[in-house]
Amino acid sequence: MNYTQLKPEERLIIQIHYGIKTLKEIGKMLKRSVSTISREIKRNSNIYGCYDASYAHKKMRIRQCYSRNHNAYSDKAFNDFFVKNYEKNYHGVEATLKLYQEKTNKKGYSVKTIYKWIKSNIWVLKMNNRLRKAYVKNGKRKTDYKVRLTNGNKYVYPIAMRPKDIDKREKWGHWEIDLVIGRKMKGHHNLLTLTERKTRFTYIKRV
Repeated sequence: MNYTQLKPEERLIIQIHYGIKTLKEIGKMLKRSVSTISREIKRNSNIYGCYDASYAHKKMRIRQCYSRNHNAYSDKAFNDFFVKNYEKNYHGVEATLKLYQEKTNKKGYSVKTIYKWIKSNIWVLKMNNRLRKAYVKNGKRKTDYKVRLTNGNKYVYPIAMRPKDIDKREKWGHWEIDLVIGRKMKGHHNLLTLTERKTRFTYIKRV
């Protein structure tokens, strides 16, 4: 039996109805089996046992990335060599790869592949291990990280900068905004969602 991944809009429907309707009812709405809905909730709920469509989709993408880049984890000798010899300020990716080829007489992996592993943020080297490409005078950016991402809105925080106590969902008034992109075909719409984190109240609007 072939299994097809749940779409972002299907995950959003699960989020809205989970805890209100039974898994069988949700499965009927989506024309999916109960086991599919149950597996989705078990695999993609957060550490507090809550199901969030956006979080579930990110977990799925990470697993896909891990599956596609299996060599990045299975080649322990190559990984250990990079950890030992890579130094972002003096001995970058290209130099480390060349040293590996000279020392082991093996080709290893392409520079493009290695950068893809680094960008996945789940290899032995991560994005913050890379030397920043662009600098401004005195090594400081003109605007800080939050201002650049939120266009100066003091009430909006990127997920990475969100205060940890918000994750406990104990206070009302913390909202998440998300955009579910529909198919790029006539008759399909994008969905803008606003979710209050404590009550799980969700407002959905076609855009």
